[in-house]
Amino acid sequence: MLLNVRRFDPATNRFGYDVIPSFGSTSASATLGRLPFVIAIDVWMKLGPDRDVQEMRSFLKPRADDGTPVLSAKQIKERLDRDAQNNFEDIAKRAAAVRLTPEQVAGLTRLARQFDNTRDSVYASLSAYLVSLNGKYQTKEAKKRWHDDFVAIARLYVRAGPQVRALLSDEQFTALPADMTVFFDMDEATFDALMARTNFGGLLELITGEGVD
Repeated sequence: MLLNVRRFDPATNRFGYDVIPSFGSTSASATLGRLPFVIAIDVWMKLGPDRDVQEMRSFLKPRADDGTPVLSAKQIKERLDRDAQNNFEDIAKRAAAVRLTPEQVAGLTRLARQFDNTRDSVYASLSAYLVSLNGKYQTKEAKKRWHDDFVAIARLYVRAGPQVRALLSDEQFTALPADMTVFFDMDEATFDALMARTNFGGLLELITGEGVD
């Protein structure tokens, strides 16, 4: 700004101005003194791996008794197989409690075997992929592979839902624990929305029955 209004003469109907001495100065003190406003910018940066990657690294971290700095395919698969859940099998084990017929048990056993075979194939492929990374699991591709493979396994329950509901009566189905039947009573659109919000630890717990140590 070059001029400041200092006075007004009513007789001549004119304003009087003074020249601002600091006009044109580039010094920091002069410039700061005449700033009309201040703009503040907040910057937020996420540093380090997200929760999914942290949980993956924790799950795949070698222990002292593993005797290796990077897990082998066999060791990874053993961890995935440990305490693996099979909801078809779990329902069949409750035959007495929910009064399952031999035919119902046989149908559930068949579905359990199919589920185990598919999951075993997914785990073997996933373990081989992880070994190829040589311990470098902190990538978008690795995270996506983890997520997609576990979602594929959980989806087997959703797609088998109509078969399970056809095998069991409504009374038998509602008598089972909700965490054992929730996927059997879920449509794929709801399942996809749920899986999009579920992190690796949650998926691992859904499929194997245990989370990350």
